[in-house]
Amino acid sequence: FVIRPIHNLSISNSISYNHAVYDQNIIQQGVAYHTKNQQVVNYPRFMYKANLAYDWRSLSFYIEGNYIGRRNYDYSGQIHAPSYWLANLGLQWHVKKPSDDGSRLGGFVKGLTVAFNLNNITNQYYVATMGENGNPLDSASGYSFQSMILGMPRTTFGSIKADF
Repeated sequence: FVIRPIHNLSISNSISYNHAVYDQNIIQQGVAYHTKNQQVVNYPRFMYKANLAYDWRSLSFYIEGNYIGRRNYDYSGQIHAPSYWLANLGLQWHVKKPSDDGSRLGGFVKGLTVAFNLNNITNQYYVATMGENGNPLDSASGYSFQSMILGMPRTTFGSIKADF
């Protein structure tokens, strides 16, 4: 949902719950792997996102928080990627909006925006992607952490956008 308590301020929140579980155990080469009622691998049960955005004249600002719940790495639920929080913020300066008075900057640019973003403000270590090379049945069946990719550290981005 999104609320706008005052002009140019928006606050949004979203939450998701996923109860996808396996309905039976896996038996492979006479070995039973206890997968029944285990959360599906690589998918969190809970996710949450909050965003606060504000526009003031030619400036736009946002700050957001994201939560990703614990995820099973193996089918038996013995190995997990831990949950994590991420926070990001951004600032944009609309030097000239395309909708402004119709004049062009330098004779040909209709709009110009300069942006700055700071991602992963707290420099959180987290597993962003997992299971790309498959997932093991349980912790004893052998597993490779090559299937886990660490998330991006604190990173800053700057950009310039021009509309012609």
